[in-house]
Amino acid sequence: MTTNLRLALRSLAKSPSFSVVAILTLALCIGANSAIFSIVNAILLKPYPWPGSERLVYVQTNYPKVGGRASGLAIPDYLDHRAGVPSFEESALITGFNANLSLDGHPERLYGLSVTPSLFALLQTPAALGRTFTEADAEPGAPNAVVLTDGFWRNRLGADPAILGRTLRLNGAAYTVVGVMPEGFYFPSLRAQFFVPFAITSELRTETERTRQWCTMLARLKPGVTPAQVQPELDAVHRATRERVPQLRDQYAVTGYGSIAVGFLAENVGNVKSMLWLLQAGVAAALLIGCANVANLLLTRASARQREFAIRSALGAGRAHLIRQLLLENLVLFLLGGGLGLLVATGSLRAVETLGVGNLPRGFGIALDARVFAFTLLSALATGLLFGALPAFSSTRVAASEALKSAGARTTADRRQLGLRSFLAVAQIALSLMLLATAGLLVRSFLRVQDESPGFDRAHALTAALSLPAAKYPTAEKRAAFVGQLTARLQAIPGVTAAGVTSALPFAGGNPQGAYVIEGFDPGPNQPNPNGMIRQVSPGYFAALDIPLLRGRLLQPSDALGRENVVVVDRFLAERYWPGADPIGKRLSRGDSATQGRGTWTIVGVVGTIKHWDLAQDVKKETIYFPYAQTPNNAFALLVRTSAPPAGYINAVRDAVLAVDPEQPVFDIKTMEARLEESLQPRRAPMLLLVVFAGVALALAVLGIYGVLAFSVGQRTSEFGVRMALGADRGAILRLVLRQGIGIVAAGLALGLLGYAALSSLVASQLYRVTSTDPLTLLAAPAVLAAIALAACLIPARRATRVDPMTALRTE
Repeated sequence: MTTNLRLALRSLAKSPSFSVVAILTLALCIGANSAIFSIVNAILLKPYPWPGSERLVYVQTNYPKVGGRASGLAIPDYLDHRAGVPSFEESALITGFNANLSLDGHPERLYGLSVTPSLFALLQTPAALGRTFTEADAEPGAPNAVVLTDGFWRNRLGADPAILGRTLRLNGAAYTVVGVMPEGFYFPSLRAQFFVPFAITSELRTETERTRQWCTMLARLKPGVTPAQVQPELDAVHRATRERVPQLRDQYAVTGYGSIAVGFLAENVGNVKSMLWLLQAGVAAALLIGCANVANLLLTRASARQREFAIRSALGAGRAHLIRQLLLENLVLFLLGGGLGLLVATGSLRAVETLGVGNLPRGFGIALDARVFAFTLLSALATGLLFGALPAFSSTRVAASEALKSAGARTTADRRQLGLRSFLAVAQIALSLMLLATAGLLVRSFLRVQDESPGFDRAHALTAALSLPAAKYPTAEKRAAFVGQLTARLQAIPGVTAAGVTSALPFAGGNPQGAYVIEGFDPGPNQPNPNGMIRQVSPGYFAALDIPLLRGRLLQPSDALGRENVVVVDRFLAERYWPGADPIGKRLSRGDSATQGRGTWTIVGVVGTIKHWDLAQDVKKETIYFPYAQTPNNAFALLVRTSAPPAGYINAVRDAVLAVDPEQPVFDIKTMEARLEESLQPRRAPMLLLVVFAGVALALAVLGIYGVLAFSVGQRTSEFGVRMALGADRGAILRLVLRQGIGIVAAGLALGLLGYAALSSLVASQLYRVTSTDPLTLLAAPAVLAAIALAACLIPARRATRVDPMTALRTE
């Protein structure tokens, strides 16, 4: 084996130009595959850094009869599931806990989680310093405790070794540090910086809490149990609840109220999964095209070695020995290409980061790890065996006596190789067309999404988030007063044309919603009450986003606590429940925490409908705008419309907030344009990468057909000389060669269209307002490919017309 390997390396060294071109082609294609696989691996395949993470599931509220599924769960349902589902090995309850922290006189905003102590047992991860929470920490009235992540401890607190027992003031309250998690630990993402205990009070255990699905339940299934298998147990818990709590029976009957278990990983990456697999398939197609080019190079090299093989065969070397030697040479070539491909993958990942792939779910963990190395090795071996075997078998089929006769070699071996080359070129054209058509459709779809109107003016709008500490702003009056002072200061900034606040920014991730009752409207037997998106906004909100007023009036500063309860609704709601009629003066009611149970609300205005989280989704639910002054909560977002580019107003907005409260941090400051661009990122980055790979595939396919015709022209030089000597003009020779190229291109295009048609359903799910059989794209892609391929055919065709008949005949 060592001798054969040494011979293989020596043989490759004898043809340095061939070896360099082949290795670089393989490095480019295998490296691109490894880079994309590292993204797929980090986001879709790699387990979380907790033991048994593949068995983690979210337990979410489900409304099958009204087609809805909420991401949260009510606390009483959590308690029932924890006690009544045998397939759960452990479970925990989680909710967000954003906090203001002031160190060294500089207020900042932290993102944390309020968790039941069982979370750390569920994740099977103890603290690296100190301890995690005990059940005593979560008792109502217990001293405040906090567990820090390693990153926050090191980066913000200087890795203070005496951190245990130190007090941090979060939202104005003192919290004692009891533990620090291990390095590399995160949950559920790198965003969380600390954890505090979730105290389930007696009020939170009451049956009225079942209408508030505001918490997240996480559970670890017992070994061998799947989410589908746990469903009957969840259903049994809800049947028992329905029998035990009669007042819930109507809700169960109307909505099918229940719970569903969904995989933790699947839920977190579901919106990018299909696109990433499509991207991996695209780069795999580019790899096959590149390998076909290398196979053509190997065939050319093997053709030049026909006499060598014949002599070795005549001296006693069997065909099996020759095949093994050639296959070993080719495998070495592909493995060298794979090794260099790892360097290409490293550079490619740096380039890919500029496209924002790191912003995708779990995108922070993209790296070349052992799984990626194994994938690269397997890619090199698999392609080496497949595309290395074709030239090895083809070039050793000629008998020694025939190969030693130059004419016989041309009519047998070269003709066979030409057929194999043509087959590879057809496959390259077909794969390239499939990639080109897919990339074209994704580009058209993305442009349609990008041009989609959100229903408001995205330009010149600056946004930011705030959260008022409950200890400092315990009453609705204090919160309303803070917002009133702040919006007045913001509107006084030169260049600011409008300023307002909202409980949930468009395209910022949050989407509070809930049921409501329309006075005089009967939803019908066994039908649920209307359900819409709920927002608390100040009067300046609509002007800050330039949302048009369609009927009635907007909210006003006089719509305050103690005054008539009023709301503004969007056109979607008005047309849904009062088509062709005037909704002004109609009344609706809610009785939950969002409206502080304030009863009935009168509609005073109708505004345009806007999109809240995805430009590619049509609006399917109405929005109700309550006055912030009548329903003030602690967390809200600012909206400022400016006459100049909004990024220039960031410092002025910060100063306005600090002028009202010097300890109040402002966070998540972004322009509305930036938020919309971020919402497009799961579409943009994979689309751009697929376009790049389609371009590479097109170039490789064109080189492939050029190589086939160049080889054919080289082998038929004497034939062209004879034809021209017998009177054929240059035009006839040109048409002869082009006819061969056109046949290959036509076959490749036909095969590519058939292949795309078979897989078009996979592409359809990624498109917006463009069909997977869009005629413009499916005509343009073959036309572009055909034009470029035929242009490449002209080069060897023109070379054939320059053959000197006398020189060709003399050589023959």
